Amino acid sequence: QVEIDDIPEVNINGTLDICPGEATTLTASAVAPAVFNQYAWSSGQTSASITVSAAGTYTLTATTATGCVATEQVTVVQNPAPVPVINDATICPGASATLTITPPVAPAPAYTSYLWSAGGVGASITVNPATTTAYAVTVTDANGCTAIGNANVTVNPTPTVTISGDNTICIGSSATLSATGGFSGYNWSNSGGTSQSITVSPAATTTYTVTVTDANGCTASDNQLVTVAANLTPN
Repeated sequence: QVEIDDIPEVNINGTLDICPGEATTLTASAVAPAVFNQYAWSSGQTSASITVSAAGTYTLTATTATGCVATEQVTVVQNPAPVPVINDATICPGASATLTITPPVAPAPAYTSYLWSAGGVGASITVNPATTTAYAVTVTDANGCTAIGNANVTVNPTPTVTISGDNTICIGSSATLSATGGFSGYNWSNSGGTSQSITVSPAATTTYTVTVTDANGCTASDNQLVTVAANLTPN
């Protein structure tokens, strides 16, 4: 009497899409009534389950106790890592900056979630650091892959300005006020002057303020009180 076994069948189960740095476990599963006792993978392993971390095609040859052989293969795909691009920013003290992640260009999968080191969870955050600060964001794309992007917010120094000149005049006299030089713009209150120096002749004691703008667009102010002394009345 010659018995002929059914042709055995084997399936391979496991996640076939992985992200960079991840691994997946491939497991052989016999289709009843087949029972296998030997396994030979194209990667060299001989167990029913293997763990792989590289993309490629994996072939399994499974053998029953009677020597019947079943073959199956699967392809593991490694999805590309997302590459988040964030704009850097430069601000003046006290100002805010908006950091925004540039959407990925198709066919790259879209981002589905964001987690900023500053606590935000959207594609953009607004920050106002007191000093130059680095920010990081972890993005997850539609494939479930994650990556970290970085951005720097540079805080320019506050400009320093001082006013020099006469601070006491007689009625009818003039005073020349000069602000520290080297700035790209000057704006004097009360006089409307826009140069580094102004000449004023107030009728009463007056405070003059100059607001300067430096090459970075940052501003600072200083004040000067010009006191008008009363004329003498000779007897």
